[in-house]
Amino acid sequence: MTAAKSVNTRPVQARLEAFERAQRAYAAAQGKVDAAEAVLHAAQAKVVQRDAEQDEAVDGLARALITDGQSRVKPFAGCGGPTPAALMHLPAAEKAEQIHALVTALQRNAGLSKAAQQACEAADKAARAAEKALARIEAQQAALSQTRQARDALVQTWERTLAALKRGARAAIDDGEPYLYTTLFGQTARNGSRNGKHAPDNPPPPAPPMPAPPVSSAT
Repeated sequence: MTAAKSVNTRPVQARLEAFERAQRAYAAAQGKVDAAEAVLHAAQAKVVQRDAEQDEAVDGLARALITDGQSRVKPFAGCGGPTPAALMHLPAAEKAEQIHALVTALQRNAGLSKAAQQACEAADKAARAAEKALARIEAQQAALSQTRQARDALVQTWERTLAALKRGARAAIDDGEPYLYTTLFGQTARNGSRNGKHAPDNPPPPAPPMPAPPVSSAT
């Protein structure tokens, strides 16, 4: 706490050090959460890229089949596949599954042209790359969940040490340090009491900053 440098903190030194340790631990844990979120965002961006590559591969396969004489509107109809537009609108994971099934069905055709065969291989490769990117998303989401749980476990200690520090700073008024509480917390401590107990502050101590909600995986 920067304010602690401008006032005599000896009456609350142990409590101040305990709070500072809790604050540093929480800040370090939040840093790990921030790093895990950044990794997840990068993984999500990779899924978007890989999904766009799937679309390009589907379009290339459709054009190759049209060149071979298949319908311009439904080039995959001969093997029971959807239209290219319908296939491209599927979520990334489902799209990859459909591409694999489509490629398997097409490769059973002995009369498939060389260009169509190459397009099949490209589409299958793009689908595998998308699946690999999606698997990374799942791993990063699990890692982020763990770092958030580790950070949240520190909140109770943070709140407890802050409350103890406030009580000590408030009590220091009676020990000849009337400005300690105000300097540390920017508000006046109440000296009034009920049944021998100090009245609580208003508003209550702030909680440490909490993160944004979990990011859902991109498709």
